[in-house]
Amino acid sequence: MQYFEGFIELEPYPKERPRYSQKTRKPYTPFKTKKYELDLSIKLKVMFGENLPMEGAISAQIVFYLTKPKSISKKRKYPMVKPDLDNLCKSFFDACEKGGILVNDSRIVDQIIKKRYAEGMNPGIEFIIQTLP
Repeated sequence: MQYFEGFIELEPYPKERPRYSQKTRKPYTPFKTKKYELDLSIKLKVMFGENLPMEGAISAQIVFYLTKPKSISKKRKYPMVKPDLDNLCKSFFDACEKGGILVNDSRIVDQIIKKRYAEGMNPGIEFIIQTLP
């Protein structure tokens, strides 16, 4: 069983919709999304070295810690605003593929995903990714 656990200090960024070039009429990924996925994949590679990609069924537990805007009331505990949780997941799993942790995100069969404010800590991503028996 393969097991990866960690915390990456990097403000979570959602996967943006593809844009279309007016010249070539082909879709492309926006620059901010590409940069975020590249930065995250490099941090994952440094964290886990040159381990082989995870094979088989995979379980993922992820908590995205977002910066709490000053305009938000201190009473509000949960970030019920954009970015959407599914788009945060897409960018994280795409970075895992680029970082060599996953062969393909279609192998994830079990996931627990949370979005919280980073109160008393730096924004980032806490995760546990493991193969299932």
